[in-house]
Formats: sequence, structure tokens, C-alpha cells
Amino acid sequence: MFYTGGKAIAVDLRQKRQAKGLTMAQLSEFLECNPKHVSNLELGYCGLTIPKAAKAAAVVGPITVEVEGVGRVVIALADQLRVDQVRKSTANYGLVAWA
Repeated sequence: MFYTGGKAIAVDLRQKRQAKGLTMAQLSEFLECNPKHVSNLELGYCGLTIPKAAKAAAVVGPITVEVEGVGRVVIALADQLRVDQVRKSTANYGLVAWA
């Protein structure tokens, strides 16, 4: 089953962005929004769609989001995860989504 709708709260977007050395302005360009919106996403003031979470994961690597009614989900491109990471992620969160 694939979850494609709804909104999610970014759990570790800021940490992943900073680890990649990106500014909010740089990430906002890729996500096609303004830096204030990226700040709001990182602080959990607003949600992001699963497709936008996948776009963010394409830039910063796998991210964790909290999806209402589902729980924590790791959003990643298929080539960003190894099998052992998938097992660990599913043990912690119960679900892994690939973009």
C-alpha cells in the first residue's frame, strides 16, 4: 500500500538541510517556495505534502515526517537507502515510502 495524500510534519528537515550545508533560500528554490515557508516547515508550523517531502528528500537525503493517522514515515529516493537502513527504519517507524 502506498500513501500518497495528506500532509505531513517534517521531523528532521532542518538537521538534514544543515548537514548538507544548504541555506533555507537554497532549499526554497528547489521546493519552489519562499525561505519563510521552509522555516515554517522546519519548525512544524505548517505541513508539507508527500510529493513536496519527496522533493526535499531528493536534495537533503532521507527525511522523517509525521503523518497524521499513519505515524512516522521515512521519505527517501530508492537509491538513497540500503536494505539494512530499510530494516532499521521500518523497525522504528513501521513504514518506509520511496519517491
